[in-house]
Amino acid sequence: MIYTKKLTNVDEILELRHKILRNGFPIHEVMFDEDNIHTTRHYAFFNETAKAIACLTLMKADWEDKSIWRLRAMAVEENFQGNGLGIALLEHALNDLENKNLMDDIWLHARTTSESFYEKFNFQRASDIFEFGNAGPSIKMLRKF
Repeated sequence: MIYTKKLTNVDEILELRHKILRNGFPIHEVMFDEDNIHTTRHYAFFNETAKAIACLTLMKADWEDKSIWRLRAMAVEENFQGNGLGIALLEHALNDLENKNLMDDIWLHARTTSESFYEKFNFQRASDIFEFGNAGPSIKMLRKF
């Protein structure tokens, strides 16, 4: 099956973010002040009915007094998980940054259950385990450019 991938806006991915990342909690938990800043980049894959089935957001955020990319709200529709869609989407976003000469270091908060996924992209653990609100046990990870 062929999916449409594109740079998009938060309105097209908010429902998926909420459903996968904070289902049962208020939607404001997946709404960020930075979502509508012009430097923020929302990426998604859409199915044949133009519904988002995978998404991620990259926004500028401080890491040790330096503004670098922060990866937030990566989500894949449940029935599409485990088939490489998340890998393909993150590769697409990283390639887009590189092609537009926007590549920089990237950090994120990862659920501990997702650590091995991000390690495939050279993210390294940068903190001890901590509780991150309703997301549960998490770690900070950093990918140097």
